[in-house]
Formats: sequence, C-alpha cells, structure tokens
Amino acid sequence: MKPTLSYCVCLLMVAPVLAWADQPPEPARATSELMVALTRCDRGEAVKCFESADDVERHKLVLRRAYMPEQLRKRGWTLLADQCDDGQAESCVRYAERLIADGDIRPALDKLARACELEHASACLNLANRLSTGDGVKKHAQRALKYFDRACEAGSARGCVQLADHIGTSRPADRARVIKLHRKACKADDAIGCTRSAKDRRAAGDRLGAYLDYFRACELDHVESCYTAGTLSDYPERARWLFLLACKGGLGKGCNKLSDLLLTDKGGSREWGKAIEFAEKACTLDRVSPCKRAAQIRRNPPDWRCKNELECERLCREGIGKSCQLYASYLDEETAAFELGCEAGDQDSCKRRKPAPRKPLLADDRNERVTAQLSSR
Repeated sequence: MKPTLSYCVCLLMVAPVLAWADQPPEPARATSELMVALTRCDRGEAVKCFESADDVERHKLVLRRAYMPEQLRKRGWTLLADQCDDGQAESCVRYAERLIADGDIRPALDKLARACELEHASACLNLANRLSTGDGVKKHAQRALKYFDRACEAGSARGCVQLADHIGTSRPADRARVIKLHRKACKADDAIGCTRSAKDRRAAGDRLGAYLDYFRACELDHVESCYTAGTLSDYPERARWLFLLACKGGLGKGCNKLSDLLLTDKGGSREWGKAIEFAEKACTLDRVSPCKRAAQIRRNPPDWRCKNELECERLCREGIGKSCQLYASYLDEETAAFELGCEAGDQDSCKRRKPAPRKPLLADDRNERVTAQLSSR
C-alpha cells in the first residue's frame, strides 16, 4: 500500500529530519532523548550540545547540517566561551575540563583562573594543586599558596587543609592559623581536616575535643580515626562499636581491641567465642600465622560450670564446649546443645550429638552427674 499524502506531510514536519544509516538497537528511545537534548542545546545548554554530538555518532544518525556532530560541538565550545566571558564560573570550569581532556593545558589554566576569580572553589583548588606540583605549568609555591587560600575562602574544606600544610608551623602566628584552618575544614566535614584538628586538640590536652573530632572523621569513613576514637572513648559500649568499625574497615588492631573487650563484660556481655573469632580475623588482616593471640585465648577459657539452664545456655553460646554438655542436661532434646558444643571444639559433644536412649533423670540430677564427670577429667 502506497503512503498517503498526509503521512508524508507529517514526516516532513518533524525537525530535525532523521534517517538511520544502520538501524540502532532502540531507535524510538534514542530519537526522543536526542530530540530533547537538541532542543536544550538550541536553548544554550552547552553540555547538551556535546552530548547530542556523541549521541548522533553512537547511533549513526544522519541529520541536517546544523545538527551534525562537528557543528554541535562547535556550538558547544562557543556557548562555553561566551558564558565564561559573561561570568558563569561553571562554564569556565567545563571549558577547562574539555581543554585538559584534549591535552590543551595552557588555555585550560586560564579558564580555571577565570573561574577562581568568580569564586569557584574547586577551580581554585585545581589550579593550586597544579601550581604546587608543576602539573602542566611551572611550579610556583607562592602562587599555589594564594590559590589554596582562595579555595579555602570560597568554601573548599580540602583547600583549607592543603593551605595549612603549605603554611608550616615555624612561627606561633602560623601555628595558630593552621589550627583554625583544621577546625574550619573539620566543620565543613572533611575527614582529613578532622584528623588534623583532633591531633591539634589532643596535643593541647583537650581529650574530649580530640575524641569528638576523631569520631566525626570516623563517621566520614576514615577508618583509622574509628580506632583512635575507640581508644579515647570513656564509654566501653561505644568503644566496642568503634573498634568493630575499625575491624570491618580492615584494621587488625581494631579487631584485637574488640577481642579484648569481648573477653570482659565491659560495654556488653562477655563473648568468649566471638573474642577468638576477632583475634583470628586480626591475624588474617595482619598476615600473622600461627595466630598466637587466638591460641592464648583458647588456652584460658572462662569457668565452664553453671547452676541453671539460662546460665548454661549463655556459656554454651559463648563457645564454651563443656558448658554445652551441662546445657544439654536441661533439655529434652539434647542434640542442639551438643551441636553447639561440637562447633565450639568440644570432642565429647561431637560424639554425643545423637545420644542413645536412656532412662530419664530429673534436670538437677543430670546436671550434678555431668558436672561430676567433667570435674573428674
């Protein structure tokens, strides 16, 4: 069937006119997204011009000349340049990023300097780092210091930290400024700034202030600070949590500290079996073999004797095998208790996981009999 006149007219009214050289995987979806991007490019969004150019190439589309990739990119560059000249700092930064990606460093630095003048913090920091290290430009310590200062003033917490690093502490006035910069960075949620501030406050004798800064750095995913905050904590339950975070973050010493607390009732219940687990994890993280710490804990188990079902269950679940045998004496179905004892390494429990039928005894009689048998060994 031949296409109708109205159908042809509708096709001609679509702008831009699209024709595929090769059929793309999702032509309808690609076309609708592209049309939106082209419209936004026409309205002055430079980023959408570059994205549209990439889209046209990726889907192998043939469009009218104004929407060919080279023309779209040209429009994108022009928009960025004009917007930067008009005082739009973000456009200056995007212009610089594209120049750097193309390996054109010199003009990129000029655009970063322009963005920094417009108080764009990351542009100031980027420029300062390049001047400090000589990346694409001659090293210049004084100019780097100026741009680190601007980055800090513009709101870059990391800029404050790096400014403090470059100032030094040879003079008392410089030392005082460094401390203020570290505090400013920490208040802006920079983890490194918090660790530096914590060290400053600890050196000044402010233990609580140091703990709070290390704790904040820990919240910002600085694992070493979780450990240090744990050592400064006056609350054992909080220390357990902080050492656990340090351990999960891969610090063996955090696992060891947690193991030590689990051997006591400080900050929570004693968990002898867990203490062994964390001691072994510390050895794994620190690549220590054999694990002498875990072996030492095993050689010194807590008292296995218990006087009632709840106490026996607690000790059994703590990983004390002999207590599991006593716990079994209180149960009608003993297998579960012997399973726990076997998992804890008690060979007698392993042998008795499926006990032979025997004459039932009262719970207290059975406990007394088992206690006597275990004590005689």
